[in-house]
Amino acid sequence: MKFRSTFTLLLFLGAYTYPFICISQEDLKVSGRVIDQKTKMPLPFANVSIKDKSDGTVTNFDGEFDIFISSHVSDTLIISHVGYTSFLISIKDAQNGALLIELNERTLELNEVQIQAERLVPRQIMESVLDKLKDNYASEPFISKGFFRDLRNQNNESAYLVEASFEVLNPGVQIGKSYRNERRKNFYLNAVRASKNYINGLLTPVLDRQNWLALSLAYDFWIRRLRSDLLDLEKEYELQNVVYKNNTPLYVIVTVDTTAKSYLAEQHKHMRYEYTKRYYIDIETYAVHKIEKSERPIEGIYVGIEKPYPGDTLYYSKKGWNHTYEFEEFADKMYLRYYDLSYAFDIVNSKTSSVYLDMEYSNTLVITTIDTSKRRKIRGAKMNRNKSLALQVTKYNPTFWNKQSNTKLVPLTQKQIDGLEREMDLEEQFMKSANTKNK
Repeated sequence: MKFRSTFTLLLFLGAYTYPFICISQEDLKVSGRVIDQKTKMPLPFANVSIKDKSDGTVTNFDGEFDIFISSHVSDTLIISHVGYTSFLISIKDAQNGALLIELNERTLELNEVQIQAERLVPRQIMESVLDKLKDNYASEPFISKGFFRDLRNQNNESAYLVEASFEVLNPGVQIGKSYRNERRKNFYLNAVRASKNYINGLLTPVLDRQNWLALSLAYDFWIRRLRSDLLDLEKEYELQNVVYKNNTPLYVIVTVDTTAKSYLAEQHKHMRYEYTKRYYIDIETYAVHKIEKSERPIEGIYVGIEKPYPGDTLYYSKKGWNHTYEFEEFADKMYLRYYDLSYAFDIVNSKTSSVYLDMEYSNTLVITTIDTSKRRKIRGAKMNRNKSLALQVTKYNPTFWNKQSNTKLVPLTQKQIDGLEREMDLEEQFMKSANTKNK
C-alpha cells in the first residue's frame, strides 16, 4: 500500500487583501484557503470543523473558508476532504496568521481494494448500508442551524444572489416510512437578503417559482432512495476504489445508467443521457459519508422543457447537473454537513440553433451547528415552504448579518463579487431589494 500521508501548512501574513483573523468580544474568526498539495488547485467543499463539536463550515469554489469560534483556544480545527489526508491545528496556533493549507491525496489502488474487499461484492455492501441506516442516522428530533445561498450566473457572470440564515426542527430520518407520511420538518428563517436581479427578464418568473431551501433540506428523502435503488435488481454496482476521510477508509461504489431517457422521449426519440450515482461508504460502519449524482447528455438535443416560452422560437436545453450531499459524524450519528446542487442550461433559438442565454444555477446549503439537547428553543419566523425565498425578504438587517455567529458565511469568490457588484456594492443592493419587497 502506497500513499502520501504528509501534509503542509503554510502560515503567512498579508498574503490577501482582506483580513483573515479578527477577534471580537464573542467570536474568534479563523479563515484560510485549502488547496491540493500537488496541483496547487483549490479544493471546494472541504470540511472545516471543530473537533468533537458539531460546529463547521465548508470552503467555497476558490478553496476559501471563514469559521467563527467562541474563544476556546484549546479547541482543535480539522480540515478534511474526501480522498485526502486531514489536517489538524489548534485554535491557538491558528491565530498566528492566515492559513494556506495543502492537503495530500490518500487513495488506494483498485487492485488493493479488491484484496481488501474480496469477500464483499458491491451489492452486498449496499445491502449492508440499508441494514445499518437506523444505526447510522439520527431518528430522534434535533435542531439544525445553517446558511443557504442561491446564486445564478448568466453568460458566465454572477447575476443574482439570495442568502438565508435558517434553523430547522428536524424529526430525524424515519426509515421505512413513506415521504408523504413522514413528520414534516419545521423551517424557520432568521434573515433573508437578496441582490439586484441582473438576469434576463425572460427568466425572471422562474426565480420566484421554487423554494430551493426547502428542497435542499429534504436530504433524508435521498437516504430513503437507497432503498428503492436496492430494489432494482438489474442495477449494476461497481466497487471503484477506497478513499480516506479523517483517516476513515471509504468504499467508493458507483452505478451508471446510460440508457436513461427524458420524459420528452416521444418528441425527442434519440435523446439520451448518462446518470451516475457515487456513494462513499464507511468500510466498518457502512455509513454513507457522501452521495454524488450527476447527469449529462450523451446523444441528441437534451431538452428539459418543450418550448417553455409560448409564441417564441426559444427552447430550454440542459447541459447537465450535479448533486452532492455530504454527512459528518457527531455523537455517533451522521448529520448533513452540506448540500450542493449546480445545473447548467442554454436558452437556444430553434431557428438558428444559436445560444440566446447561457445559464447556470447553484444552490449551496451548509449546516453550521447541530443541537441534540432538546432544551434549546428554535428561533426565527416560520418559513413558507411553498414561497420562494426572494419573496420572503422582509427587511435587511445589517446588524444581524455582520454578527459573525449569526451567519457563519461561506465567503463569495472574488469573481462572484465582481459580477454581482457591476453597478453598486452588495450592501446597497440588499437594502434596496428589501425596500422593494416591502412596497
